Amino acid sequence: MNGIPSKIKTNATIFKVLGWIGIILSILAGLGMIIAGIAIGDEALIMFLIFGFVSLVFGIIGSLLNIFTASGILNKKGWAKILGIILAILMLPSIPIGTILGIILLINFFDNESKAWFEEGSTSVVPPPAPPTV
Repeated sequence: MNGIPSKIKTNATIFKVLGWIGIILSILAGLGMIIAGIAIGDEALIMFLIFGFVSLVFGIIGSLLNIFTASGILNKKGWAKILGIILAILMLPSIPIGTILGIILLINFFDNESKAWFEEGSTSVVPPPAPPTV
């Protein structure tokens, strides 16, 4: 297969963009909570610091997962297709944007071009059988 199919490019781009947006929003949310905790004062400080740090860490981990999935998709990794489908399903309840993106991703993953892309990747990794020894 010459080049990357358009549906594969689309899925990888969606995951990359969501990953980078997620990183930016996680940093803003985490820092915002930490700053709010400092501004409010003593009793709220610890709670806001903890929630801000947890938001930051989990948001960045989730975002990096999207970027990692995009890389795997472009490299024809079967695990990336499975993970991408799971992430697409998890997007569906996020009405309206997550639902639209999740549907697009799922349609693209189950398209014939995409199936051929991942099958080509799985067959290119498997070495040919060794000749029988006499």
